[in-house]
Amino acid sequence: MVNMMKMAHQAQSVWTQRMIFCRNA
Repeated sequence: MVNMMKMAHQAQSVWTQRMIFCRNA
């Protein structure tokens, strides 16, 4: 269960970073 949450959080972080990168670019 914790592993799933970790993976979900990691994916959310990557998605957020991508959105910020696209916004800055």
